[in-house]
Amino acid sequence: MNLQCGQALNVTKQTISNWENDNIQPSVEMLIKIVNTYSVSANITAVPEWKMILKMLSIKTN
Repeated sequence: MNLQCGQALNVTKQTISNWENDNIQPSVEMLIKIVNTYSVSANITAVPEWKMILKMLSIKTN
């Protein structure tokens, strides 16, 4: 999951894991890339549950 999502966003699977575990947060530029890559509304990234959304998106790519 994290590997495919990471490849789509050009980041490591460790970066995805860090986002999911609240160790780091993606930059604004990366949030824009997530929105564009997965064709989701920009409003979705503003909600506190963005980690869950990211996990759901990575599951959908499998």
